[in-house]
Amino acid sequence: MSMMLVPLELSALASRRGWLSPELAVGWRLARQAMDFFDGLEQVRIAATGSTDTINALRALARYPKQGSVVIPSRLMPWDVLFFHQITGTALKVVLIRKHIALPPELKRIENDLSHCSPELLRRYQEGLDARVHGIIRDDLERFSHITEIRCRVLAPDSSQQARCCPWCQAHNPSALLDQDGRICCPACSVLRSLWQTDAVIS
Repeated sequence: MSMMLVPLELSALASRRGWLSPELAVGWRLARQAMDFFDGLEQVRIAATGSTDTINALRALARYPKQGSVVIPSRLMPWDVLFFHQITGTALKVVLIRKHIALPPELKRIENDLSHCSPELLRRYQEGLDARVHGIIRDDLERFSHITEIRCRVLAPDSSQQARCCPWCQAHNPSALLDQDGRICCPACSVLRSLWQTDAVIS
């Protein structure tokens, strides 16, 4: 593992994993951002797709509904990571900019054959890896991700706004209807995609 200075929490996570990758740093950075935004992760559900390292970093900091809980959807989602605050019905939708996370092709080629590389190639690989991880830790989040705040509240069953079908997909008698930033929809049409359809705050 690199001797580059990294935050203690990320260093401990990398030590447990045995390596420090850009994807691991991304998961840690996003979890820290959500922790700051929501003032902790005690009531925050997390779902994620993509890199195993990113998911494992999120699991290391996840606290709700139990420690290490991260939902991995079985189908394609319009986001890479989703944080959902149980009490306020607020979601953070994260779409990653992968070209600013993944190592460039020339470093990936070295990575695929590290055991046979010359000291010069190893040095070049380590410097490139350090630069990419350092950027993820220090740069603005906007450089490698698009983060959108979304309000997603379950409508009370007796609400006058409650329709008997989803205005978007026309599904009849959905289990619930949600107000997502002023748009009424069923859980499947919402940013939650039925992951936690009854857990949003009721208005």
